[in-house]
Amino acid sequence: MKAIIRIFQDDLRSIYTNWAVLIVVFGLLFLPGLYAWINIEASWDPYKHTNTIPIGVVNNDRGAVFQNKEINIGKKITDALKEDQSLGWHFTSEAEAKQKVRLGEYYACIIIPENLSERITTVLTDEPIKPEIIYYVNEKSNAIAPKITFKGASGIVEQVSKSFVKTSSTMLLTVFNEIGIELERELPTIQQVKQMVYRLEDTFPEIERITEQALTDVQKVEKRMDRANAALDNIKQVTSNGEALHKAIENYVSTTNETLQALGPNLKQNISNLLQQEMTIASMMGTLDINNQEAVQTVLDRVSSNRNVLVAIQQMIQRLNVFAGTNLFQTEQGALERVLANQNKQIEGLRQHHLSVSELQQLTEANVGEWEGLQERFASETSPKLAKVVDQARTTMKEFEALSKQGQNKLNEAQAMLQHTKQRVVTGSKDLAFFQTQLPELKRKISEIASQMRAFDKNHDLHEIIDLLRNDIKKESDFFAEPVLLTEHKLFPIPNYGSAMSPFFTTLALWFAGLVLVSIFGVHIQDLEGTYKSYQIYVGRYLTFFCIGILQSIIISVGNIVFLHTYVAEKLWFFLFSAFIATVFGMLIYTLVALFSNGGKAVCVILLVLQISSSGGTFPVQVTPPFFQFINPYLPFTYAISLLRETVGGMIWSVVNMDVLILFLFFMITFFIGFFLKNRLLQKTAAFRRKLAQSRMTEHE
Repeated sequence: MKAIIRIFQDDLRSIYTNWAVLIVVFGLLFLPGLYAWINIEASWDPYKHTNTIPIGVVNNDRGAVFQNKEINIGKKITDALKEDQSLGWHFTSEAEAKQKVRLGEYYACIIIPENLSERITTVLTDEPIKPEIIYYVNEKSNAIAPKITFKGASGIVEQVSKSFVKTSSTMLLTVFNEIGIELERELPTIQQVKQMVYRLEDTFPEIERITEQALTDVQKVEKRMDRANAALDNIKQVTSNGEALHKAIENYVSTTNETLQALGPNLKQNISNLLQQEMTIASMMGTLDINNQEAVQTVLDRVSSNRNVLVAIQQMIQRLNVFAGTNLFQTEQGALERVLANQNKQIEGLRQHHLSVSELQQLTEANVGEWEGLQERFASETSPKLAKVVDQARTTMKEFEALSKQGQNKLNEAQAMLQHTKQRVVTGSKDLAFFQTQLPELKRKISEIASQMRAFDKNHDLHEIIDLLRNDIKKESDFFAEPVLLTEHKLFPIPNYGSAMSPFFTTLALWFAGLVLVSIFGVHIQDLEGTYKSYQIYVGRYLTFFCIGILQSIIISVGNIVFLHTYVAEKLWFFLFSAFIATVFGMLIYTLVALFSNGGKAVCVILLVLQISSSGGTFPVQVTPPFFQFINPYLPFTYAISLLRETVGGMIWSVVNMDVLILFLFFMITFFIGFFLKNRLLQKTAAFRRKLAQSRMTEHE
């Protein structure tokens, strides 16, 4: 032990008594920090200035006429882009845009064709044509820029789709709402007409009795006839007010014929949107780590959001079934109930952790299958059913309209008969006898009207029709335009990209620090090999490397936090773990060079290259080739970056303990190999090292 301390003390004396060595050491202390700070600063917020990325925009849309209104979707897009600062939009001609993309002056260009608005309006025809937006990209200009520009192009397509769905659904719901409001306004009048008809029907036995008595008492009969005539006048006055309602309903029904055709495409689009969301959940399930609470919560939020939307759609189907009076949508309702049951199982499984990933994925795949089935059967089954419900609503209103008109005509006939009969009563008993013979026919007509009204009430409920037609237009159109909302929960928020990348660049700088150290200072002490044992030289010289490595880690950590203001949730642990990682890396690099000399340095460089690609410091390791995924668990970078990420974002001690344990095992295994095998390996490679030294191409070790 004394020999080891003596070697360490001699190294320290050599540093502070030799000004040249002191300058080199001072440079080595700050060089790794500069490497880390420059890289962190360069990647601090790379997406802040995307508005300087040039993208050409060409609007060739010539517009279209829809329901006697001129529309130009292309102009709406360009007007919106002029207010959008996410990318550098340049509005130009088609020829100039293509030329500048080819020359690299624009990274991409978006061309809105001349028939965009025209094709969008074809949704209400028998042969709808999907519109297209043309996108050109120069992928050789930059590796990342095309990904950013494509996001901008796909955002435009999404904006157009959302706007179309919202506009068409708003038109449809507006017409329904107007009909529902008019019916609700006239509902008291409708009810009053029905009650008067029922009351007149109940009064006929009394009229018959009075008519019979009137054969002996003309005056009494005349008074009763006046009452009946007054009642008919009231009924006629009330029903005449209802004619405005009939005409309004007739106008509304006729104007909705074209608009109702958009209901099918809207519902079909919503089914497609939910299918896409379910497929996204299936993709997330494929890579889900059930022990990763953040990933589990993200999937749970997606499933819960889809479930809320599904419940809303299920309630709408139930209302349609009630209105139809039959289980018309039984197939669709069954599919929705199965999806809802699977989603409840998924939510329970994700919360309680009693289902495996494969079981969760099977439930998701079953849901995907149900949505695909709904989508495939939409044209052949669901769409005709919707048309049937809509036709039933129209038929109901037409029946009511016809019934009201028929009742008006029959009431006119009844009043005419009463007037005629009254004249007969005045003329004498002969006329009263004639009136008595007319009463059965009059009673039959009133009874016929009442029966028709009862049949209508039995088969149709005006309140249900009003509830179906009345709606909150803005809320429901917003729902159809965006049926699924994404709710984001940041478990470990990090304010900027540079701070998120600091664990990787700090780890890289700590390895770079150890590599530069063995490149400047030797690990062998030739003059002492006969005086001290090999393991004593190994440990004694390592203490010098250890001290310099600790100082390097402190300078890097202080620079990150003090000079760059890097966000770190646990600053003290960031300092301590940086020093710990520097110790582990220093031991690995020092031992490799101590055992294999210049060959060890080459191995350290190879390890550096492999670890940059395999540690998951930049891209997730899951997107790398299989070889890099295979070696990922066996590299110290993997656990060093993970350990520093815990201090930056927020610590989970189970993860911290595992990372510290594995890095400590790297240290101990490397130390024992160097301590016990150094002398033996140096003896076996002595001839190779001497031969290499004779070339004068390498430094002596």
